[in-house]
Amino acid sequence: MAAGSSMLFVYLAGWAVVFGTFVHYYHKRKARALSKIEAWFPEHKERSLYYNLKALRESTPEAVPDSALKAALLRRAMTDVIRALEIQTNKQPLTELVKSGAIAEELLHQFSAAEKELDAEMLDLLQEAESLQPGWRKIIIPLAAEITSNIRQRELREEMSRICHESLKCQEATKDANREIMAKAEKQREEERERIINELIQEDEKMTAKSRKHKQPKKHGTVKV
Repeated sequence: MAAGSSMLFVYLAGWAVVFGTFVHYYHKRKARALSKIEAWFPEHKERSLYYNLKALRESTPEAVPDSALKAALLRRAMTDVIRALEIQTNKQPLTELVKSGAIAEELLHQFSAAEKELDAEMLDLLQEAESLQPGWRKIIIPLAAEITSNIRQRELREEMSRICHESLKCQEATKDANREIMAKAEKQREEERERIINELIQEDEKMTAKSRKHKQPKKHGTVKV
């Protein structure tokens, strides 16, 4: 009985080792795969610009005034707002696509990593805003959102104006083409009328000539005595 229990223990211990090794390598492989996932967003150029200006100011304070540093931080906040809107818009559809198996799960991991990175970026942004001007952390995000919205509305109006202008140009070109077609058709009709009139005139002249020929008196010969 003791021997059977020992064998069972050895069997279970062996399976535990095998399962543990499998789980270890599985998670290690998954972590390696996730580490190779490309970033969801491109390089944050506005953030890099801000920190470059900040470093320059620390070395040469007179080279970078407060206004320049605030403007760079505001541009950085505008990029963060755009990315936050993209995260908010794509999160639910992307989750549903992964659940349905339409896209790979790695894409959702990439998206989640981008979401966490953006949260950390927002916290750092607010800290930088507060360090530049006390109380600015409360208004920089709403201000960036308002500016971004105004820019998008202006771009939308410009795009609509461009489309309308192109549509008017297209309508005008269509009208010109129609006028040209109608002018050609009218010219063809006029030429056809002239041709018919000329044919009728020629036919009438022929009929008149024949009628005159028939009406001419016959010449009688002289009778000799």
